[in-house]
Formats: sequence, C-alpha cells, structure tokens
Amino acid sequence: MKILVDKIKGGGHQKMEFHQLMNPVFVYIQNSHFMSDSDTVIGLKINGDAKA
Repeated sequence: MKILVDKIKGGGHQKMEFHQLMNPVFVYIQNSHFMSDSDTVIGLKINGDAKA
C-alpha cells in the first residue's frame, strides 16, 4: 500500500516523541527475525536505496 506524503497529517502532539537513532543497524528482510508479518513499517526509497 502506498501512502502519498500530502495525505500524512500531524497527530496533534505538542512535542515530538521520537528520538534520533544514533547508530542504526540495518538487516536484510530475510534476517529480520524480530519482525512479524503483521508489523507496520514506513518505507523510504531514495536514489534506488530502500529502507523500512
């Protein structure tokens, strides 16, 4: 499912509740045993490089 950026709306929070990831570790999907099929992620693709 694609979500268009112009359809994203703020949640009404006065303060950001997300903390910056200082040293993120990326794994290939086949090695992501901590994820389940029902988990929701946000995907981003820039210049052919995709992350979720």
